[in-house]
Amino acid sequence: MWGTVISAVAAFAATNLDDIFLLMLYFAQAQGKRHRRTIIMGQYLGISGLILMSLLGGAVLGLLPEVFLRFLGLIPMALGIRLWLTHRRQQTVDPAEAKTEAKEERPASRALGVALVTIANGGDNLGVYTPLFSGATGAQMAVMILVFLVMVALWCFLGQRLATLPVLRRTIERHQGTIVPVVLVGLGVYILLGSIL
Repeated sequence: MWGTVISAVAAFAATNLDDIFLLMLYFAQAQGKRHRRTIIMGQYLGISGLILMSLLGGAVLGLLPEVFLRFLGLIPMALGIRLWLTHRRQQTVDPAEAKTEAKEERPASRALGVALVTIANGGDNLGVYTPLFSGATGAQMAVMILVFLVMVALWCFLGQRLATLPVLRRTIERHQGTIVPVVLVGLGVYILLGSIL
């Protein structure tokens, strides 16, 4: 059992290192507990989606052409461009109106955005989890899934803690209209090129 736990921790950590950086960016922009909860919910949705796809594994992914998987990179790219356009629009609007506009985004859409980026960035997760699950018994799979869900909580905690570091927080707050879109677009390009190379 401990071997399964260690394998699961190693697999999660190796495939989600980049998620800590994304979570730090999300939490640095979070406005209150409700917003932080939507980020956590989105991360859980995304990882759960990756776990489900990995469980379906070869049966589903084997039916999809590799070209389709490469285009998952368009999701973070589209979200990054949308955030950049929103930021540009808010710069030309009265600050009071910009605040109202920012509040209009529903928690469900925030959570879905986080989940979609997590899934789009999850090619390595699928590549590691699918064979891991395929060679495991039902009990081992249950242990691995439980470990992954606990690790999501740890990752969210680490992302929140990193976001509170004064230097990082000030930098992100000052340049969030540029940093987050650039990171998301860069991530999308990486996914597109990573699938091609």
